[in-house]
Amino acid sequence: MGRLRFLQLGPASRPTALLVGLGWREGRKQAQGLWKASTRGFPLFPCPAQCPPACRGRETCGHTGQCSRMGFPKRRVLGGCAIDFPWDVSLLAQGKFEMMNMDMKLGTTLKIKGKIANDAEGFVINLGQGADKLNLHFNPRFCESTIVCNSRDGDSWGKEQRENHICFSPGSEVKFTVTFESDGFKVKLPDGHLLTFPNRLGHSHLSYLSVQGGFSVCSFKLQ
Repeated sequence: MGRLRFLQLGPASRPTALLVGLGWREGRKQAQGLWKASTRGFPLFPCPAQCPPACRGRETCGHTGQCSRMGFPKRRVLGGCAIDFPWDVSLLAQGKFEMMNMDMKLGTTLKIKGKIANDAEGFVINLGQGADKLNLHFNPRFCESTIVCNSRDGDSWGKEQRENHICFSPGSEVKFTVTFESDGFKVKLPDGHLLTFPNRLGHSHLSYLSVQGGFSVCSFKLQ
């Protein structure tokens, strides 16, 4: 259903059906290499060696007990059985988190939680069909004290929509949501303020999500 794609950090420790290579250091997860983590039909583990033998290499997971005793929260990610991501995604992806083949339909809400870097000048959340076809370009800019929203169709950007109600700040931890509806997007900011932006491209399904700039994603889910 969905596939996460991170910029390559280096060779994974070894090939694995889960395509995840992670190491441990002083009880904290440290990335050795990570290309892709599929969220379809099986749980994600922070280390291939920790994967229960019965689950290893399977595309479905019926070992809820074994998965739960790993000590990680189970959560449905993109409709699949998966472990919630407890690590700093932006560090893994060198400042860019990109998701391909997302399944965001009309009526779906994307919930994002993360931390803004202390020295951040802003950050970007993109939703659409691809990097050059964006239904929503959401860009808080701290130096301008504004939030810029726009759309992109190929090489053509639409007209900017600016919102002066900015409740993001460098160094803060935030939660906000983006609801996808037929007439547009509703972004609920951390303080509850609602920002709307029209669905100019008219799509009823979004497959692309990217996060750029000084924002470290802690967790996200579609609901």
